[in-house]
Amino acid sequence: MVKENLSNPGAAVFLAVLGAVLILMPGAAVSTLVRCFGLVLILIGTLKLVPQLRSKMRDAAGNAALVSSAVMVAAGFLVMLCPEKAASVFPMFAGIVILLVGIAHLMRAMEAKQAGDPASRMMLVFSVITIGCGALICLNPFSAVTTLVRIVGVILVYNGITGFWMEAKKI
Repeated sequence: MVKENLSNPGAAVFLAVLGAVLILMPGAAVSTLVRCFGLVLILIGTLKLVPQLRSKMRDAAGNAALVSSAVMVAAGFLVMLCPEKAASVFPMFAGIVILLVGIAHLMRAMEAKQAGDPASRMMLVFSVITIGCGALICLNPFSAVTTLVRIVGVILVYNGITGFWMEAKKI
């Protein structure tokens, strides 16, 4: 019997919608994502920095925490000021995430095959395609981030549709 996991039809629909947004607005999606990451760095760094500045203890650990917090805030501002540079990391990250999703689907397909599910063959095909797409992105990240974001969008739409289909076939 296939074990219960965290996937559900809502998550599949969310992936498909997210993929559509990435296809239609890749530049805006990347810029927004990178700027949000920069903002998170600034917020976390500030939340760690303020108590360090107020502290009267100045030992080595406190000084290290002070410096690391300041570096985190500075990194956040750099990300906000130069989102294109920070966005160059996105393709590899997306490829790794897609690869991991494909591996998770492959494990579900194997469980379905052991349970005698006739749909396990299609589940296996979908999983292998997802793994192949993730590996392609990891091995050959394209130079144009917007092109890659569109490809990731297509893969997410595909993954959302196949995930929804797999949920409908759940044992």
